[in-house]
Amino acid sequence: MRTHARRGFRGIGRLLAIGLTCGAAAAQPVGTVPGNLPGVLPRAAPVASAPEAAPAQPLPAPPSSLARRIYDQHRDKLVQVRVIVAGSESQASAGSAFSVSPDGLLVTNYHVISQLVQEPDRYRAEFVRTDGVRGPLQILAIDVQHDLAVVQVGAAQRQTPWPVMTLAPDDSLRQGDKVLSLGNPLDLGFAISEGTYNGLPERSLYPHLLFTGAMNPGVSGGPALDDEGRVVGVNVAGYGRSAELTNFQVPVRFVKTLLARAQVRAATGKPVTNADLRAEMLAQLMAHQNLMLDRMQTGNWRTQPLGPYRVPVIPDTLARCWGDVSNADKRSYRLETARCSLDSARYIKSSLQVGSVSTQHEVVTSDRLGALRLSAMRSQSMSNEGYHVAGQTRDRTASRCTEDFVRNTHLPLRVVVCARAYRKLEGLYDVSTVVVTLDSAQSGLESVLQLNGVAYARAMQESHRFVEAIGRSTAK
Repeated sequence: MRTHARRGFRGIGRLLAIGLTCGAAAAQPVGTVPGNLPGVLPRAAPVASAPEAAPAQPLPAPPSSLARRIYDQHRDKLVQVRVIVAGSESQASAGSAFSVSPDGLLVTNYHVISQLVQEPDRYRAEFVRTDGVRGPLQILAIDVQHDLAVVQVGAAQRQTPWPVMTLAPDDSLRQGDKVLSLGNPLDLGFAISEGTYNGLPERSLYPHLLFTGAMNPGVSGGPALDDEGRVVGVNVAGYGRSAELTNFQVPVRFVKTLLARAQVRAATGKPVTNADLRAEMLAQLMAHQNLMLDRMQTGNWRTQPLGPYRVPVIPDTLARCWGDVSNADKRSYRLETARCSLDSARYIKSSLQVGSVSTQHEVVTSDRLGALRLSAMRSQSMSNEGYHVAGQTRDRTASRCTEDFVRNTHLPLRVVVCARAYRKLEGLYDVSTVVVTLDSAQSGLESVLQLNGVAYARAMQESHRFVEAIGRSTAK
């Protein structure tokens, strides 16, 4: 749906009065076996061509005496987590976990057990210890912001106290310290991989340990230990298919917070329902979108020159930004682009990640095309964005759009805003704001703000601020 009206900028919020509905969803994990580790941190820069499938990282080198000692001390605390298709009893995925309390509380990644949260009637979970003992698992607490979960073994498996791993003090690592990653890579059996702690990556919304060492699918949820055998983190993600030995672990302080909540629940003996877990997830995603947008400081968008304009961009302390300029000598126009992406999306399931933001700007200038040809080219570029034609999926409703001609403090503009709702994450939306300047026959700017997984009111607020920040450059 599009409507056209000539009004002030304040009209956009009133025009976008969209009532959107809720429905169903599906699930499959990433970072378990099968599958690749999820990119919970910023991905590598795009490359000209990429292989069809990400090659597995090399298996760990033969263990040193330190690795052998650590593994021998802790192998009885390691657990494989398997997600089983109910009825067929086929294994859908597998990850790792470790014991943290005598009453059978285990720490793993949220993405390892995400299928169980998303479709509890279709899946069940079980653990398998290194000694072959196995049994059922139930989820006690989840943390989708840091990709963590605490699960508990069945009552029959709690009759004998479990051996537990010791959690290290917060921030006990120093860059260059030895770190050992344990888990069940590629469902081949438990293994240990030696590596090095290399600090906390920059441009990250959440802190992660940068682990320079091998991690393969299946080790997700396994512990990262220091040379004293204490847990300093949890295996969670790889950087991407173009990187080697560059992986990430969740710092132990977030494990402690989630564990405390899980222990309170375990003490009550009251079952945690799927409704409880989904309410937790939604609250955490709301907190995530607030953190993301507050850290961006969009109330005072940072702007930079692009051609004859100034455009709002995400701070480079958080986002990765790229720009390009066409070869003006071989074309009848000059094209300049600037793109920034905050890859902060939280994993919900393999087909759904929520909570990210990106900006894109494109400036075309020409003294040869003429006003009509330039306008036609820009209209075609805007229609190619495709935000207004996004159809409904199992996870999202179809997009609904509104269009208006407005004027901010600086320029006359054409603005299109499109939104679509999440079916099972009530109150969260994807919102796209496309802005085209109407101030010149020789140049034009097209800007896009893409908000993924945010509250509607907050999205409208950021859309207004984004549009208001666009202006002409004062540079000569």
